[in-house]
Amino acid sequence: MRSWVLKNCRFAQAITLDPSGNLEIKDLDSLPISIWDKINNYMSERGYDWRGPEDAKAIFKRLLQRMGNTWNKSAFPDHINAIVQALGLSAKPKKKTSISPGLMNKLVETFGLTNNLKEAGYILPDGSLLDFSGKNEGGQFGTRARDHREIGRATGEGGTEGMIDFILKGAIRFMSETGDLHIGKLPTEQQFRRIIEILRQYNIRENGAYITLMREAGVAKDLNYEIGTNPAQVVNDIRKFYGVSALAWVRNNCRFAQLTDSSGFPISIRSLAQDYWLSLSPEKRLEIMNKCPKPKSLIERLRACHQYVIDNVPEFKDYVRENTKIIPTS
Repeated sequence: MRSWVLKNCRFAQAITLDPSGNLEIKDLDSLPISIWDKINNYMSERGYDWRGPEDAKAIFKRLLQRMGNTWNKSAFPDHINAIVQALGLSAKPKKKTSISPGLMNKLVETFGLTNNLKEAGYILPDGSLLDFSGKNEGGQFGTRARDHREIGRATGEGGTEGMIDFILKGAIRFMSETGDLHIGKLPTEQQFRRIIEILRQYNIRENGAYITLMREAGVAKDLNYEIGTNPAQVVNDIRKFYGVSALAWVRNNCRFAQLTDSSGFPISIRSLAQDYWLSLSPEKRLEIMNKCPKPKSLIERLRACHQYVIDNVPEFKDYVRENTKIIPTS
């Protein structure tokens, strides 16, 4: 069967893909830097130590000199998939779905759950920790022994592709040795609670943190947090990446008459902002006041500061959650 190329591919003269999945490379130099950037992201996401689009291009050129123009799919699956997805030579990655109840049961049956972060491999949507210690098969307690790619034992889709698909369905890959996280969709509130627990237990304020956020296979962003970072800032950054700001969370979850204080008395977001303002140090208040609009009236200026707190201060969301109860709408 003759080789085929997608008719609409701009780079049909540079790359061809046969029905068996083998790649024929004709002209790497014709691929623009944007394509190499996608290839680099795809490979980096899968654990390759590639350092940008120029590095990706140089690596492919070295392989081309060594291996020739035709690359076998079985020899270079990740490299071929990187080009295939970057150029659109194959169907787009599967749409993100959720983890079904049936799969949840299979996961628990296969691996079990744990309360020990050191044993965990994934954080599931309900906040539970998937046990990757292997202790149910003779493995050591208190450490992660399984590779994350072994998730295929339960999902039926192993290897790197199966792991990425599992993350895109809502599981959070957790590196228990370092506290690093690999996220594929907006976490649930139960997962956010686990994330905050992890950031505190692994002491982000003294050790920093590294988090990978992904929208689809090959499209990811790495967040490297310096020592001294507040866990609330990390949570806010994750929400922003997936299109949910701290203000949107408050407005969506904390509407007036749904919020009550600890005694059950209804309370508004603005009154909470006023209380939060009073809890701040004089230095922090001055910092915020310098960023706010400056109307003539002192009362109007204070209102502007309260609104700034609601709109722009990530810690305010946590203050709301810690000092109120959210009453579900009937």
